[in-house]
Amino acid sequence: MPTKIQLSKSAKVVAIATSVFAVVSITFGILSLHRLQTTYSVMQFLPANHPALKMDRAVRARFHLEDHPTFIGVLTLKKGEPGTWLAVERIKKLEKLTAQLKSVTGVDQALSVANVEGAANVKGAISVGELVQLVPNKEWKERILNDNLLTPNLIAEDGRTVLIYMQLASAEVNGLLHAETRFKQLLNSTFPEATTSVGGVPAVQTDLGQLLNKELINFLGLTILACALTLIMIFRTFSTIWIPLLLVGYCNLMVFTMMAWSGITFTILSSTIPILVFIDVMTIATHILLRIHEESQHPQPGDTRWRLILRTTRKIWLPNALGSLTTCVGFLTLLLSDVPLIRTYGIGVAVAIVLSSSLTSLCIMPLLLFFPMPKPRAWVHRPARWALWVIENRRAVIGLTLASCLVLAFAGRKLDWTGRLFDDLPKGQEARRSTEKIDRTMGGVVPLEIVVRAPKGKDWNDPVRIAKLDKVVDDLRLTRGVGTAQSLPDFLRASRLHQNALPSSRAAIAETYFLYSLSPGNPIAQYLTTDNRSARIELRIHDLPSNQVEALVKKLRSRVQKQFPDSLVQIGGMGAVVHTIHNEISKDLIFGFWQALILILGLLTLIFRSLRWALVAALPNLIPPIVLLGFLALTHTPIKPGVAIIFSIALGLAFTNTVYAMNRLRSLRRPGGRLPIAKTFHLEGNPCLVATLVVMMGFSVFMFSYFDLNRTFGACMLVSIVAGLIGDLVFLPALLKTAPWLLDDKGSKKDPEPLQEGEFLDQAAA
Repeated sequence: MPTKIQLSKSAKVVAIATSVFAVVSITFGILSLHRLQTTYSVMQFLPANHPALKMDRAVRARFHLEDHPTFIGVLTLKKGEPGTWLAVERIKKLEKLTAQLKSVTGVDQALSVANVEGAANVKGAISVGELVQLVPNKEWKERILNDNLLTPNLIAEDGRTVLIYMQLASAEVNGLLHAETRFKQLLNSTFPEATTSVGGVPAVQTDLGQLLNKELINFLGLTILACALTLIMIFRTFSTIWIPLLLVGYCNLMVFTMMAWSGITFTILSSTIPILVFIDVMTIATHILLRIHEESQHPQPGDTRWRLILRTTRKIWLPNALGSLTTCVGFLTLLLSDVPLIRTYGIGVAVAIVLSSSLTSLCIMPLLLFFPMPKPRAWVHRPARWALWVIENRRAVIGLTLASCLVLAFAGRKLDWTGRLFDDLPKGQEARRSTEKIDRTMGGVVPLEIVVRAPKGKDWNDPVRIAKLDKVVDDLRLTRGVGTAQSLPDFLRASRLHQNALPSSRAAIAETYFLYSLSPGNPIAQYLTTDNRSARIELRIHDLPSNQVEALVKKLRSRVQKQFPDSLVQIGGMGAVVHTIHNEISKDLIFGFWQALILILGLLTLIFRSLRWALVAALPNLIPPIVLLGFLALTHTPIKPGVAIIFSIALGLAFTNTVYAMNRLRSLRRPGGRLPIAKTFHLEGNPCLVATLVVMMGFSVFMFSYFDLNRTFGACMLVSIVAGLIGDLVFLPALLKTAPWLLDDKGSKKDPEPLQEGEFLDQAAA
């Protein structure tokens, strides 16, 4: 092994230039970190131009429904506290608190039972204003708790829990965080006798954003730990460990710099990028270090360390490049998605992998000049004797593998489509607890809109149509899964002009509409269009599994359509679009691995200059997606877009070992000779096993994530990696030894391959 460092002029130039480049880029990267941002949104997995979203936007525009972020404060009287919130002193404090919230920077509106506007019959005329001012306090309980517009939207049926809505003017991240913090402070200081929390969609978003920051820091720390532990298992020399560690840190910093200047934010998906960079850097660095040790065992005349590094680099660069490229292809197939977030994630990861692999290949050479030469542990550089067992038992291996794949493929026909909207947050998180409480006790948390468009010549001044609508709303309100439902009949009753009954004539209905229109914030405008032909039913449904939500929405629409067969019924709101679109996207992503497979086949055909070799390389890599389908089905893992993207990603990663094995097979093959299958896996088996160990250590970091989605992502990737390992290092050698004609083996099957002393005997497995 050459240990003497003899630097030629070219070596000195490379070392100095690389060092200067590294120092400059590290300085620039550190100064750029402040530009990084983290974001999360329940709607971020939705495509911009989906028909369901277009319909939702049309419904919101028609009824002038604003889409501002709204925090929901939940106040529940503690055990032992007497009475309800409908007490004069508590209402006054609620009113004062609501006024304080309106003065918070960025807050557009604040609403509670203390300042909600309503209608009351005062001396035979309708009056619209703050309900607690219009109605005597002794009548509050009867008036408020029996009003479908107020209970349970603002106060629970038992009167011991109230909600405060704080609506912001914009969804700017820093503004959301400031408003939520101030909201919590005011709730706690004003009502020490109550249990307080803040929920709602923006609360979930801000909490997830903060968790993403913590997640990123944890991932970086765990990545370094996983890197160190993996290297200790592989190498004997402690100094060798510093090379991959330095490269992992440097490449991550450069990727963060790229994200900061390109505007790619850290989301629940892109928080995985540091781990993927770790895996790419460690895979390349490990293969280079092990190959250098292997080459050093067969020195050439006049070898110096620099010549050894250059020779090794020339031999290993192609499989290293192919391993990174096949991984990139898996992520680049995400560009075919209609979802901007998924497309951005695919681009971000692909660029990160190209950047990290390029920097690793460039920077590892000067590092190897000044650190001691790598010395693997005995089990690493020892020939893979287990390959002989695999080849000797090839028929049993092939039969067992194919049988297992058939069973898992059959099980994979029934995937679990039961994901919920708000199950990404950890269960103990305040935003999730309060949102679940609102969902459970305060009339649901997922908005749903149903619009009934009357035919020409008919309108919603008709008492018969109003009575039908009232009957439909009552029916919907009692439907399992629906929390609240309200529409025009509720406002007509709330006017109290007709003794809590619906108006019986067109003139009475028109008069009530007119009287409502005189109020500054006419509530009817959000339930009736100006031409009086379109009426809106506002519902809040519970956060049910996606398959149940889809069935519920269809049932609700069918009931409304059955009552109004002559009308056009349209659906909008989060409950109508999110689950439906998520399931469509997930199905597309699951079968998107075929697109990745075709692209990788094209790439390998060009590199190997043989379609036959490319097709053979693809065969073992069909195992991971099949195993993954069966695993998801058998474990009843809810399918979401963040889980479905694993199929394309896993395929790209699975090809890495295949590329190294096939490249070694090509390099060992002699013109006109037999395929050295056993010798190939004897030499390449343990390096591939080590590289797989590196990848598994990287993805095991996901198991420590705050988020169920990332933990599921990690578990699925570990399953697919193990399946890929079986495909590449167990199934592939057994298949090739059984059917060498798959690679067009034209060599003589009688004459043994000429071997040197000490080499693994290929014919020993025969």
